[in-house]
Amino acid sequence: LADVRLSPQPEITEQAWLVEGQILTESGNGDQALELLSDALTQLPGSSALLYARAMAAVEQEQLALAEQDLRTIIQSDPENAAALNALGYTLSDRTDRQREALRLIETALALDPENPAILDSMGWVLFKLGRADQALPYLRRAVDAQPHPEIVAHLVEALWTLQRRDEARDLVARTRDELAGDAVFDATLERIGLD
Repeated sequence: LADVRLSPQPEITEQAWLVEGQILTESGNGDQALELLSDALTQLPGSSALLYARAMAAVEQEQLALAEQDLRTIIQSDPENAAALNALGYTLSDRTDRQREALRLIETALALDPENPAILDSMGWVLFKLGRADQALPYLRRAVDAQPHPEIVAHLVEALWTLQRRDEARDLVARTRDELAGDAVFDATLERIGLD
């Protein structure tokens, strides 16, 4: 990949940085991924893809200020970037107490991309965090139906549990546990609510 990055074509260079960053992240070397992506951005400072990748790596490393900075840079240059709006909204909702700000960002992302499961999940999650679990359910159900990702399923389970719809929560866990067990968010959610 280091050799590929010597290409005179910026698109190929960018892809090489992104692939290496992903390999480092997936192998548990998030700090190295963050450093690598920062180096990449010194060479390709205008790359939205690299900014987004570094933001996601920064979230994993609990460097929320850097993640927010990178996502806001993307949004500033592309106000209709639904992925960046959603990522910032979800990060603020999940990792801070800035729920109202998160809601506005996610509402904008949802208006731009209304069928995106990740954005539907974010809308459900921010509503849940605002104490509106009943309003969160339709979004979370649509997200799970479209993409039964472990984190999305965990959000739906937690909302159902909070609304005292315990049998539905147990049924959902029974249907998905074999496939999703081992995911950190899924397992932590079940443990927290007492369904482990």
